Amino acid sequence: VAVAAAMLVATQVRRDPCPAYAQPPSRRPSSTTPEQAQLLQQAEQAVRDGDYRAALELHQSFLDRFPESPALSWVYLRRGYAYLALKDRGAATSSFEELSRRFPEAPEVPEALLRLGYCRLGGGDKTGAVEAFSRLASDHAQSPFAVDGALRWGTTLLANGDAAGAAAAFLRLATEFRQHGDPAADTCAQAARMLAGKGRTAKRSAVEGRRA
Repeated sequence: VAVAAAMLVATQVRRDPCPAYAQPPSRRPSSTTPEQAQLLQQAEQAVRDGDYRAALELHQSFLDRFPESPALSWVYLRRGYAYLALKDRGAATSSFEELSRRFPEAPEVPEALLRLGYCRLGGGDKTGAVEAFSRLASDHAQSPFAVDGALRWGTTLLANGDAAGAAAAFLRLATEFRQHGDPAADTCAQAARMLAGKGRTAKRSAVEGRRA
């Protein structure tokens, strides 16, 4: 049942596979001075040129020179992506963690939590991945990244053998989809019912086993 539910969702819900490096940012960083803006533009140019190490050096220069800038959260997000481009998952994880820890209200946090979950999952930390995905789905439900978070939350719980938790995650995902008029809502609700039924069957079997 768990495998069937996972396949049902995976085949009908197409989401971001977490590319090694993000597309050009859809939003600009928070207000900056002309000097700060110039440094960030240089870092983005380095990214476009494929020189991620140069971008990281410019990011570090920004962090050292402007420790109180409102754009720090944006810098940590782009820094995490640059590390991913260099296949340094550990450093990317640290950057996304730092962002979500230091700037919990920053607009970049939902995206950072999604990438953090992917990084932890890629590193074999399923428990940490569940924590990141669940925070995204629960604390940032209005974010455009929340749907991906709920999906990955559910599938990761399934991989951990937590059918009941996965059912709850898929039910939340179905609610999110319905609010957006997405037909995938029915698929997720069906998966949730399948998993809830599996959980009830397992509980019944355990009770009967104890009675025997």
